[in-house]
Amino acid sequence: MAGRDPASSTKTQLRARPTEPASPYMAGSGAASEADDPTARQPELLLGRYSVLETRATGGFGVVEMCWDVRLQRRVAIKRIPLARDGSQAMATSESDAIAEARVACMLAHPNIVTVYDFACDVAYAYIVMEYVNGLSLSELLARVEGGTLTEDEASYVLESLASALGFAHENGVLHMDIKPSNILIDRSGAVKLSDFGMAALASAAGYGGARGGTIGYMPPEQIVGDLIDERCDVFALATVVWQSLTGSCPFAARTASESLERIRRGPQPRLERTDPRLGSIVGPTLLKALEPDPTRRLASVEGLAEEVGPALGDADEGRASIVSLLGQLSEEDDPALARPHVPVAQAAPWLEGALCRAGSALVGGLAGLRTLGLLAAIAVPALSVPEARALAAAACAALGALVPRALGPVFALGLAASVALVGQTPETLAVRSALGLLVGFVGMAWWAASGRRGRYASASALAGIAFASPACAAPLAGAAASPGSAFVASLLGCMAAHVFLPLAQAGYSDVALASVAQSALLAPGVWVEAAGCGLAAAVASWAMRRGSTAMAIAGQFMGTVLVLCALAAGEWMENGSILMASVWPAAGVALLLYALMTLAIAVFGVPDPDAEV
Repeated sequence: MAGRDPASSTKTQLRARPTEPASPYMAGSGAASEADDPTARQPELLLGRYSVLETRATGGFGVVEMCWDVRLQRRVAIKRIPLARDGSQAMATSESDAIAEARVACMLAHPNIVTVYDFACDVAYAYIVMEYVNGLSLSELLARVEGGTLTEDEASYVLESLASALGFAHENGVLHMDIKPSNILIDRSGAVKLSDFGMAALASAAGYGGARGGTIGYMPPEQIVGDLIDERCDVFALATVVWQSLTGSCPFAARTASESLERIRRGPQPRLERTDPRLGSIVGPTLLKALEPDPTRRLASVEGLAEEVGPALGDADEGRASIVSLLGQLSEEDDPALARPHVPVAQAAPWLEGALCRAGSALVGGLAGLRTLGLLAAIAVPALSVPEARALAAAACAALGALVPRALGPVFALGLAASVALVGQTPETLAVRSALGLLVGFVGMAWWAASGRRGRYASASALAGIAFASPACAAPLAGAAASPGSAFVASLLGCMAAHVFLPLAQAGYSDVALASVAQSALLAPGVWVEAAGCGLAAAVASWAMRRGSTAMAIAGQFMGTVLVLCALAAGEWMENGSILMASVWPAAGVALLLYALMTLAIAVFGVPDPDAEV
């Protein structure tokens, strides 16, 4: 027989991977990876959990992607099928057809059939999530072995495995209807698996009905012309695959269906006896019976084909060992798709960004509550000491920041207003303090109603200056948590709130403190210059963040850092005639640390979406 010597089959070296793709479902198909393109973007994430590693060949029923499941940390193959929502897409299918394919594959749980894990749809596509087979398709294996043929032992093993899969499918009333080498997958353990039931037909009480499409060269006449079909349709295709495995060519391959039909009627070429007289006499007659153009004269079942041809071909166990030896030659260098992929942190742990944002909001809320609302809590719960009241305020605000981040704004607006009005109040100052409290509450609630409620973490950003005892800390967080205009206002108010309420809380909200703060903060031009500069820094960072580019967002953080330092320097110079006195450096250092953390977060997770649900 032409091809490899069976005695040396386990020592045969696989050829290099062909440049043309042979299978869309597994490693070795030769499709170009995005990783090969230096301009490629971050890997696409399907269904929120499957990172696309490589796009496989495109067929009439969709595209198959090799993906990494970032939750379960395993490879999967995903068939992405375009959906015809309005009937205008020529290559699309209906959602019901896609569901039918997934259901057919799911009902066929068999070791020699590719497992379907899940099915999902969105507006444009249906997704069938399948087992990833780590090996080669039969078409790839034939393209890479000497002579382009299997040994007799190997052919016996492949036939036995496929007959088992098809026999199980037929018992469950399913015809495959598209058996071909590229739909036959072989993993490194030697397991042969049948894939792609997109053409499958389900039996009903009236039988299978008319034929659907298939692949020219492997379809029997009744499938080509659209007549009634049954199990003998798959018998014909399986026999064609066996013939190709033994001779190195598909006997009925043609450019058109009519030309293929004519070749089927003439009989398969080349004849087995011409390539190997022994095979021609032993298995030739049975294969010819399985390849009969007339289905009424054809071999009736795949089990019958395997029983008559398999043992005559050779030892299936030896064939499996030979195939395992061949596939053992695959390496990461030979097939880069076999290497463990690098998956960005944002895709490997999609929950992490939201968890960190909520933790940050809880930290800001807790620290701000500890610094400013402890005395109010002591009035509300007289049984508590001041340290206990501060701890209670911190715990309550931290929990609120973690669970309902948007609620921090109104809670602190009302809490700070009540602190101004009630803590340290005397009968002589009742009216004035009440008016000031109402003013604080009105400003805070007006800001929250106008813009603070729109960003999930806008409230936390406005409170950052109070939380970290640094007025400039509102800028780096506001730049990521709100639109440019809202970020400007949030940062300006956050800076002023830190200048006002930190000294007030430290002095117990006393009357003297109120007068001192009014003079040192609200009436100080340098403080307003600093606040305006921080607001501008937040607006610039927010504008850059919304350009959609990670590089642009990082550049915005850098520009924000420069503007904040300039604002601190300008404010200090206006108030004290010096630039960044020793007392200002700690506040500037905390703001710079936040900018560094924000830059790191953008580099790891990409451009944040402040309104995304987490």
